[in-house]
Formats: sequence, C-alpha cells, structure tokens
Amino acid sequence: MNINIGPNTLRVYEYLKNKNLQPNVIKNIIKSNEVFHKLIEIRKKNTEEKIKQLKNQAIKDIKNAA
Repeated sequence: MNINIGPNTLRVYEYLKNKNLQPNVIKNIIKSNEVFHKLIEIRKKNTEEKIKQLKNQAIKDIKNAA
C-alpha cells in the first residue's frame, strides 16, 4: 500500500493494521484523517490571520483616538 506517511498517519495506520481491517478500509480512513488535518490547519491559519487583522485595526483605532 503506497501512502504518504506523516507522524499522525503512521500512528493511525499502525492502529488500524492491528485491528485486522481490509486494506481499502484502512486507506479510506487514512485519507479521511489526512483531509481532516489539512482542514484544521487551514482553519488555524485563517484564525491566526484574522487575529492579526483585528490587532492591527485595534492599534490603528487607538492611535486615531489619541
């Protein structure tokens, strides 16, 4: 089975392999796991960007009020 294995994927793969699941089931679960982690990473980056924007706007507002 050719899978791009990262640290999280390796843990999931080893866990599923020990459960004696069929290879196609393991592949689908790992694919879903990778998609989930990518989505969470995108949300994290978007949240960090929004925080930066809010911080910069707050600084501008404070300077303008002074």
